[in-house]
Amino acid sequence: MTFVMHMLAHTPLYVFVLLAYLVWQGALSLRTRERAVWRMLIVPGLFTATGLLLLVLRPGGTLPMAAWFVGLAAFIPLGLVTGPRLLAVDRGRGRVTPAGSPVSLVRNLLIFGAQYGIAVALFLHPETKTILALAGHTVAGASVGYFIGWTIAFRRRYRATAVAAIDESHATSRRA
Repeated sequence: MTFVMHMLAHTPLYVFVLLAYLVWQGALSLRTRERAVWRMLIVPGLFTATGLLLLVLRPGGTLPMAAWFVGLAAFIPLGLVTGPRLLAVDRGRGRVTPAGSPVSLVRNLLIFGAQYGIAVALFLHPETKTILALAGHTVAGASVGYFIGWTIAFRRRYRATAVAAIDESHATSRRA
């Protein structure tokens, strides 16, 4: 128990704030509800920024950079497949209605947990710095890749849903 208390005591406050925000956003995504487009992009933006920030703060040489790019390339397809399912798009108001799903909550906690776990392991076992740096870069690249794919899927589905709604309104007006 003292290990957990020690670990939590040395965790910066912003990490707890970020975790609370990710859990809150993930819990909100469990329900189907209308959201502003810009709000849909906050969590992907946060994870992308932290993944890119790792490259700036700890570049680490060729091998970690390669690990980062492998993670990036491997997870873009997953983001494309699991991007949000949009039930409705209101382009005029800049709002969408994504289907409720536990995917966001699970995804947020998995990525956060992996990054936090690697940071704690680096603190506890500095002698394993090389392998943990590779793991950290891979996770960071994977999160950036996932959210690039997710954002592409979101944009495609946003445009497809908006086009389908326009086509439907034209067909309805012709029948009237």
